[in-house]
Parts: sequence; C-alpha cells; structure tokens
Amino acid sequence: MDSRSVFGCDVTVSLINEVLHKVSLVQNTAGESSARAS
Repeated sequence: MDSRSVFGCDVTVSLINEVLHKVSLVQNTAGESSARAS
C-alpha cells in the first residue's frame, strides 16, 4: 500500500509539473505576442 501511495503521489506531482510547465509556456507566448502587438 505504501509504495502504491508514493507512486500515486509521484504521478500526481509529475502531472502537476507538466501542467504548470505548459501553462508557463502559454503565458510566455502570450506575453511575447502582447509585447509585439504593443
């Protein structure tokens, strides 16, 4: 049970990191676009 919960936490953390990375990429792209627009 312990190894399963730890594995689940690892998967959740990696998924969250992936989402945050994609969000930051989108924000960076949007920032560049708005900077070019202005």
